[in-house]
Amino acid sequence: MARIGLCAGIFALLICALLGTSLAQAEETIIAKGSAIVSLALDELAAAHEVDNLSLKERGTWRGIEAFCDGDTDLAPATRKMNAAEREACQANEIAYSEVLLGHHIAAIAAHADAPASCLTVAALQDALKPSAQGSLNDWSFYGEEHADLPLKLALPADDALAYAIADALIAGDGLRRDTTVYEDPSDALGMADESAGSLTLIPWTQDMALGDSTQLLELGSQAGPCAAPSAASVESEDYRLAISLYVYVNRASLAEKPSLDAFMQIIVDPANAGLIAATGATPPSDAIYDFNAKLLADANAEPGMTGSADDFQMPPGLSGDIRIAGAATADQIISRAAANLGEAINAQTSYVGAEAGLERLCQGQADIAVLNAPASADSLAPCADAGIATATIELGWRASVLLAHAADDYAACLTSEQIKAIWRGDSAGAVMRWSDLDDTLPDQSLILFGMRTLDSASDLLLRRAGELIPPLRRDTEKNNDPHYRAAAVANVSGSLTYMSWQDAQSVMASDPERVAMVAVDAGAGCAQAGEESIISGAYPLSLGAQLLVAEAALADAKTQALLWQIHSDDNWAAMQADGFISAPALELPILRRELLRQFADAELAHAPIEAAAESETDSDSDADAENSG
Repeated sequence: MARIGLCAGIFALLICALLGTSLAQAEETIIAKGSAIVSLALDELAAAHEVDNLSLKERGTWRGIEAFCDGDTDLAPATRKMNAAEREACQANEIAYSEVLLGHHIAAIAAHADAPASCLTVAALQDALKPSAQGSLNDWSFYGEEHADLPLKLALPADDALAYAIADALIAGDGLRRDTTVYEDPSDALGMADESAGSLTLIPWTQDMALGDSTQLLELGSQAGPCAAPSAASVESEDYRLAISLYVYVNRASLAEKPSLDAFMQIIVDPANAGLIAATGATPPSDAIYDFNAKLLADANAEPGMTGSADDFQMPPGLSGDIRIAGAATADQIISRAAANLGEAINAQTSYVGAEAGLERLCQGQADIAVLNAPASADSLAPCADAGIATATIELGWRASVLLAHAADDYAACLTSEQIKAIWRGDSAGAVMRWSDLDDTLPDQSLILFGMRTLDSASDLLLRRAGELIPPLRRDTEKNNDPHYRAAAVANVSGSLTYMSWQDAQSVMASDPERVAMVAVDAGAGCAQAGEESIISGAYPLSLGAQLLVAEAALADAKTQALLWQIHSDDNWAAMQADGFISAPALELPILRRELLRQFADAELAHAPIEAAAESETDSDSDADAENSG
């Protein structure tokens, strides 16, 4: 009996141990449901890194996201972004998540090297491939009536191929036209494009695709947009639309609770594993996306209802009143655009009195927001602290004005602030006409200036940052608002000079780097060349930042919150960067918006209405009395 009891005890211990191990393994199982296409890449990554606790069920994107937002899974592989209804479902169930872009499946249009087109608009591609073109369109007239005598020879993959599905999603109608050659092996498809000048073939695209001498890949463009070649970057910028993107939605709570899930996500966002994604026929994301994915996972503060999407914040109905804004005019366009979207009931009262005066007004309680050109120092914030006014900083970005000179003019490689001021100031017209007028050590060469027809942000920066405020920009210049025109003129004329925004200068230098040169600027600390790092740090003298210093009490107010949220909208952020601002990439807007929501919540907690605070205190006292009486 003693031996039986001993065995029973050992058996029970073994059962408990095994049960405990099983429960631990179950807790660490990574549960994923969703797209089979994306699951293929996840399987490849898991197998290569011996992740043996991944449970993948192929249920399609729609059912996968539904299960994810119900809280049933850790991961949702998807071939599209969540829609508004799905985001609402996740928020209702307090599912905080991150959206990770895994890669893309890209299709391409191969043509003969002698084909009349190098770029097709989406509309032209639709005309060529739509079902109704079957039997009626047999030539290249879809590209232009002048090509009606060129026979069209189409080759498409089978209708169960991924490249076919990608094109079908873009082309209106049920499927694609059927009067084409159908190929089975993608390796044969490029050969079909070599047959004649009228050949057109839909193929899956890969980064290492090798083209023959008689084959070209056509670019794709919208009716008004630029032509774009197939690539991860062009898909991510939405310039190339013949593709589907692969996403993985990860539950942030699971990420915190399951170390193995966190480890697997680190594998997914590691660019060293791009080859594993490519092995499945997909195209890995760009370097910018890899960087963003890593930042997204490191954002450990994601909370339920704070996904960073544009609709996370809704302006309360009937909101009205004034928002007092004072300071530098640096962010005028940004604020004006955002305020216009709030409607007439909310009035953004702007008073551009300079950064220093704006900060003074904020610390005196006369402004809700101060617009600054650089981060405020501890000394400059002391009056706010003395007045009991807490503040929060919202970083918008930096702008710069860049001078371009004739590449062979070594004497113009670096100019001092004083020389720039002397060249461009309004009263220099008729006086500073030759380089030797600036300094007798400079050549006796005609100074030819190419400016703009109207003042813009680049002109404003040039005037204000060359030194102290100077008279208006001189007007005896050759005027043209096209930066490429002005750059071409400078490239052709020795002794010439122009200026433009940093973004325009980048575009010019990319197209004509050998005949024009960016001019360095010496403001007393040596020659500084324009570059993103030197602009953001302020080391490049012709640069200026834009920061919003917001009173915490105003940050708790829905009007201010609505304005700040509008500033961080997709459209306003894109327009801000088009204005010449170097700021956080649009990819990082979800992180910035989540940070805004946290700042709103902190401010609301710090400035809760007195009545609410008193009610809370009364409730606490009542609870304490009840506990004592019990």
